[in-house]
Amino acid sequence: MKNRSSKNRIISIAIAAAIISTCTIPNVIAESRNDMNEPEQTISNSQEDEIYITGEIAELRSKYSKTYEQSDGGRISVVSAAPICFYDEEKEEWKEYDNRLNFNEETETFESEETGSDMQVSLPKNLDEQNNIEVEADGYTVSITPIDMSSSSSKKINEKKKVKSSSEKSLKKCSLEDYVSDFVLDGKVEYTQNESSKVEYIFSGSGLKENIILSEAPIKNQTYTFRLKQTD
Repeated sequence: MKNRSSKNRIISIAIAAAIISTCTIPNVIAESRNDMNEPEQTISNSQEDEIYITGEIAELRSKYSKTYEQSDGGRISVVSAAPICFYDEEKEEWKEYDNRLNFNEETETFESEETGSDMQVSLPKNLDEQNNIEVEADGYTVSITPIDMSSSSSKKINEKKKVKSSSEKSLKKCSLEDYVSDFVLDGKVEYTQNESSKVEYIFSGSGLKENIILSEAPIKNQTYTFRLKQTD
């Protein structure tokens, strides 16, 4: 009688999942430690040992990134695909873009201010064929005029800073997302046409983004037409 030998075969498969989170402006989040060779430490869940961001290291700013210091001495950087800082040659330092919009009562438009951005925008209070959207960059102006479109109301929305206090207790409540929104100072204007359709424009300093939002499917074919005109 022949002996049969069996061996248990164990196949182990290791799967490494890399998750990259994207948002309006930042695309990559990278973290570094002071000493990458030091042994791994177990972090307690107690509030006393909680690692939190203590503030920004302004001298490490660049055109596309900002760096923050953590309570354990580590650093965390937020990197964007679009410029988030500009270099002030007069003060010799990097400054944040501020792309929030202000309402000009004289012209009845929502306007950006010159804060280092290469682009400026002007959005009318009422969006129709008599009121243009204007984008200015590099000495050229592009006018955007909607055809067969009229807004019933408009609303300006500016991102607000969330990190307002430097106390240890309040800083522990702030996440990296709070610090990200702290420098994403984009301006947005929403134009409402009717109960089911809305058009919004978001100014990020490096571009003007248009979103057409429909809350329900149109009964018949619905088109959006614009006339573009360039001047210098």
